[in-house]
Amino acid sequence: MLNKVRSLCSRLRLEFHQKILGIGEWFSPAAPGSGLHPRPGSVDSLKQHSPHIDHRYKVTWLPSRRGESVAEIHGRVASFLRAFFGRLDLAALGAPVASDAELDLGRHKNILFVGHAASVIVMARELVGDRHLAMRAGCCSLSTLVPKLGAERSSYSLTPSLLAFPDKDRTLSNAGVGQWDLIVNATAHFLPNGAERDWGFEDIEVAAGEVVNDIGERGTEDMSEGPTEQGLQVELPPELLPAGPSSLVVNSPSRTLRL
Repeated sequence: MLNKVRSLCSRLRLEFHQKILGIGEWFSPAAPGSGLHPRPGSVDSLKQHSPHIDHRYKVTWLPSRRGESVAEIHGRVASFLRAFFGRLDLAALGAPVASDAELDLGRHKNILFVGHAASVIVMARELVGDRHLAMRAGCCSLSTLVPKLGAERSSYSLTPSLLAFPDKDRTLSNAGVGQWDLIVNATAHFLPNGAERDWGFEDIEVAAGEVVNDIGERGTEDMSEGPTEQGLQVELPPELLPAGPSSLVVNSPSRTLRL
């Protein structure tokens, strides 16, 4: 996946924030005693292979290396999105979190997220507010979301970020989690063979109503995961702290998202 993003960034002359692990790969819960799941290498180790990575960007959210149930990956991605949108809003208002002082996160018209199938599907579900949204994500498939017309703003007292948007009627939507419309659902029409190796949550293996356990990474059986090694990794105002899967909708600039 890193190679695909590197090629895209090169063609579009974009910087690449590799450490957006809040939408990182999904692993089902690690079987007891089998260790922890793997995590991508550091920015420094990956930058030598992909120079477009922006080393200044600090990860917003870390998923647990112990794995997640289906409900837990939905909660994780929802929490990440709330924190990430809040992070962009603060930057747009000229009050970025400390780690973003050198970044231009507040100026954007479109955001492109690249991820594995499970994370992409869950992100679309959380953005539209439907955890049963039907989607099958294939290799290099593309989904597009735009803010709903008249999307409600949060109670957080940020001044709306007025960013350019192709549809003037959507300019002040400032949509948060659950306030987006999916206008393109995992299309692959631009590929020679169309959708390939597509995957959906209907493909998971379940037992007694829960996804079956996975096996952790060999050599990590005696390792533990500390409280700071998962969850929120940047300092945000209390009003923006993701307290639960459905407890907060943050104010975010109008934008187009592509998954």
